[in-house]
Amino acid sequence: MSRSVHPLICRAGVSILALASLLVCTDEGRAASCDALSPDAQEISSRSYARGITADDLIRLRDFGPTYVGSTGATLFRVSPQGDRVALQLRRADPDRNAYCFGIVVVPLSGKGPSIIVDQGGDYLPQPGGGHGFADTPTGVLQTDPPKWSADGRWIAYLRKDNNVVRVWRARADGGEAGPIAELPFDADAFVWGQGDASIIVSGRPDLAAARAAISAAARDGYVYDDAIIPGEGVEPRIREPIAQEVQVVDLATRAVRPATPTEAATLTLPPTVGEAGVKLARTRSGSTAWVQALRPAEIVSPTELRLGLKGTPGVACPDPVCGGVIDLWWLDDKPVVFLSRLKGSSRTQVAEWQTGRSEARLIVDTEDVLSGCDLAGDRLICGHEASTQPRRIVVVDLQTGTLSPVFDPNPSFHTLALGAVQRLHWTNANGIRTYSDLVLPRTHKPGDKHPLVIVQYITRGFLRGGTGDEYPIWLLAEHGFAVLSFQRPMDVGFVEGATSFDEINRTGFKDWADRRSVQSSLEVGIQRVLALGVADPDRIGITGLSDGASTAQFALIHGPRFAAAALSSCCEDVTGMMTLNAASNAKWFRKMGYPAAGDRAEAFWKPASLMYNTDRVRTPILMQLPDREYLGALTGYSALKDAGVPVELVVYPNEFHVKTQPAHRAAVYRRNIDWMRFWLLGQEDADPLKDDQYRRWRALRDAAAYETSATPGP
Repeated sequence: MSRSVHPLICRAGVSILALASLLVCTDEGRAASCDALSPDAQEISSRSYARGITADDLIRLRDFGPTYVGSTGATLFRVSPQGDRVALQLRRADPDRNAYCFGIVVVPLSGKGPSIIVDQGGDYLPQPGGGHGFADTPTGVLQTDPPKWSADGRWIAYLRKDNNVVRVWRARADGGEAGPIAELPFDADAFVWGQGDASIIVSGRPDLAAARAAISAAARDGYVYDDAIIPGEGVEPRIREPIAQEVQVVDLATRAVRPATPTEAATLTLPPTVGEAGVKLARTRSGSTAWVQALRPAEIVSPTELRLGLKGTPGVACPDPVCGGVIDLWWLDDKPVVFLSRLKGSSRTQVAEWQTGRSEARLIVDTEDVLSGCDLAGDRLICGHEASTQPRRIVVVDLQTGTLSPVFDPNPSFHTLALGAVQRLHWTNANGIRTYSDLVLPRTHKPGDKHPLVIVQYITRGFLRGGTGDEYPIWLLAEHGFAVLSFQRPMDVGFVEGATSFDEINRTGFKDWADRRSVQSSLEVGIQRVLALGVADPDRIGITGLSDGASTAQFALIHGPRFAAAALSSCCEDVTGMMTLNAASNAKWFRKMGYPAAGDRAEAFWKPASLMYNTDRVRTPILMQLPDREYLGALTGYSALKDAGVPVELVVYPNEFHVKTQPAHRAAVYRRNIDWMRFWLLGQEDADPLKDDQYRRWRALRDAAAYETSATPGP
């Protein structure tokens, strides 16, 4: 498939040499730091040869939209009202400065003419946190809502954070002007364009500042311990809801600010285009409706069907099986309904169209790649596209031919890198649940080679970066001589068994650890599939994981084959981490899942999954790289393993979250995970003198450990 490279133009009209120098035009004082590590046109042209991938190639990729896109997709960009351009927020990590560069970009969908950076700058803006009755809970997850177009297509507006203040900015779509619309008495949370593009309606929570001040003042007398304190994250209580929301209207001509009327405020909370029970729908101007209907509405995950009809009628169901996996749909007058489909348990994405009277849908695109965040512009579908070897870009899907034409590739030189072969594998576990995974081999692989194997988890869809959490760089592991199994977690057993609530799903999964055993079965089948191909050494297998992937790794260390190395990004499944150091509200939630209370004598429950209770079985060297908000929960398991002579190292990253966000930390995590696997699976050490202390510690762990030479059987 051909790739396109489009030059970008800055606000001042300065030409930029291709997309590789994307983040150049910015405010004074930031330009040099943002541009210093961007390759220029000469470097790109010199890449006619293929070289191996480096950590920088992955960490410094230019991204737009959420890092991970679920099965229903996400908003990656917004199409202009005229259907001729898209607007997006582009970002690039800089580990040297431990910061990000952000740019607002307008892309022509014609594939002709330049893309334009209409603004650049701003700081990392995390999503506002909440839930469990608390406001302003820090999450660290980047807010990636793309810019919003004015109705006439002349302007775009977006949130931007500078000096710890979040404001709404407005920029000319042609790059002529950009700046904040007004100063408001609160950080902006959300906004919409007002009628006629004459104003912008903005919401925020001014009382948050007062609530924070009250908590600080309460520190003089001490905090009473209750469910507002999360012990693993510190002693300062969370701010309780409700926190009132205020809505203001900014007149764009005068910059005057006034309170919103009830009608104006309601525009910020209009429901999305979905039907009852959250199903997708699309309406034509003539009043016809297309929707996705659950066949067993009581079930959390029900089979569905696509129906077309007039409002208030039962409609006509599409009989084609592909219509049973619809995750998004669009319908224009006098045209067949167009939809994006992914059947449960399948790795394939399909674009198809159907109209009443047909016994089959017309398949337009059928691919193992990922299409996400799609929107219809005229008779073209605009989508984010990524593949195993292709970072996310924007493509136009021709609905007649199914051709995918790239219109915006923010990483045009990535295709010059030499990567290994990737093969998608499919199988069914002992529970009859289907899954799939990707096997990546080193680019130097030759027939007959058997490599050490590293398991990376737990979603393998789209571009293969570093697994969930992006800590175990798949292509970089392959470059260092490892075979990598990028493992797709099978569907939860509670979903498969037709559960009617999330509590039921959890109770089903935790009864005798049924879901963990199902995942373990899939993992073992996958490993055997790889070993049967003759490309991996069964005595040199490493496993990694974050979150659910870490739980899978812990369970596998206890029940599975003998692993030669493990690396965890979160830990541990035991009473201290799950029931004591979480917020009391979370502990109640875990109780509803089926976990015992903190004071229960429940060794029989924890024994199948807890490292603390299995130090006699777990002898695998384990590296734990954890955020400061979670590491306390790992100390029980870590200490028990340490006392039992298991080689284990714990590294704590300050001011981090469940998914680490700081570029310098991501670089350190990449490096240390690669080094750990090389040390234990390949017997290799870097010659870098800066790593002398690291290898001194690891050699001491290796020398002190009492290894068992045979595999430890599971219970």
